[in-house]
Amino acid sequence: MWGTLHLKYPLAFTIVDRLGYALLLLLAVLVAMVYHPAIIGVAKAEAVLHSIIFLVFLLLFMLSQVDKPVFSCQVTNMSWLLWGIAAFMAMLFYGFLGEASLKSELRCVAIPLCAIMVGLQMKMDEKRIRGVILLYVIGAVLVGLLSIFIQGSGFRITEMYTVEHKNAIGPLIATASILSLGMALSASGRQKLLMMFIGFGLALLCIALVLTIRARAALLAMALVMALMLFQRYRGNYILLSLWVALVLMVVLYFFMPLSVKHYVSESLFSGFTNGDISSGRMFRNQQALQVIAENPLLGLMVNDRSVYTAHNYPLCVLCEFGLLGAFPFLAIYLLLFFTDVKRILKEGVNNLMNVGAYPVLALFVISMFEFTYPFGPGTTTMMSFVLLGVSLQHLGSKNTGSVTI
Repeated sequence: MWGTLHLKYPLAFTIVDRLGYALLLLLAVLVAMVYHPAIIGVAKAEAVLHSIIFLVFLLLFMLSQVDKPVFSCQVTNMSWLLWGIAAFMAMLFYGFLGEASLKSELRCVAIPLCAIMVGLQMKMDEKRIRGVILLYVIGAVLVGLLSIFIQGSGFRITEMYTVEHKNAIGPLIATASILSLGMALSASGRQKLLMMFIGFGLALLCIALVLTIRARAALLAMALVMALMLFQRYRGNYILLSLWVALVLMVVLYFFMPLSVKHYVSESLFSGFTNGDISSGRMFRNQQALQVIAENPLLGLMVNDRSVYTAHNYPLCVLCEFGLLGAFPFLAIYLLLFFTDVKRILKEGVNNLMNVGAYPVLALFVISMFEFTYPFGPGTTTMMSFVLLGVSLQHLGSKNTGSVTI
């Protein structure tokens, strides 16, 4: 059917394709602008911008489904099946227990699933995805710079956090740093040196921003994922030699690093803790969640009136709130997407720009060990990461001459 329509209305399909890409570029800018200091915390401005993002994303989703089967990937099919089970269970819990807390989790998970479908269905090539990455990174860097200079004192570490919503802005910039590094490592052709210079430069700037904002979970995730990317790209056939060289270089760099830089990193990581608690209360919250799960393993807080702090760990959080029964479909989606993402990373590597979008999602899973909304939310922070994961999944099962496996 689509082939016949293509022959009859080629101009219409061309317009749909170009409009869809234009909306994707717009979305890449808008999701970063949500955290602009002039917008964040201003109720009316936030409401207007969130409404615009919703409309742009909805239109983009509809346009991206034209010309291709809607359910064309086994990963998304299984994810939506599990989501449907969660929706059915939510209705049962609401009917028998009067419990409506699953509703917000359904919405939170639906956004990244729709974002993956957008990425899967969009017609993308390296030129297009490079444009999306550059706009997203520039938007994130701009927001980061404005945040630390308007809300704080610039590139200065203070004992108290100065940037509002650091746990959302930090992962946003960490995502930008990973995409920048991926753009540099996958560069090829006549513009290779230019793209490597731009990519490495933006990545370093993003690292400085995350250190200044002091989003430690984002910093850890960023460091681990970027180390994996560098290892995959430059390891060659000499794995042990590469590891030793990298270790020696890190030690040498540390000893010859200016004292001001060492102090900056140390202050970012370790200053401002209450009573020396480096987890900022996360261990206590997680222990409370484990107690609730032990007391009510099947339904968690849905049948337990005790007051507890929210666990800062996504699997623990959903298990505590909904128990094994309510959390099962969400954790199944969580694990399905995690293993799918890791498989893409290990199979395709970082040499292919089309696969770079898999790496920020891996960082979101690392952050989910320390924050309760990630990897699925907040949508304005994670949406583009899942769109780019969808782009990576377009080539599921395809051969890649430059693939790297571990």
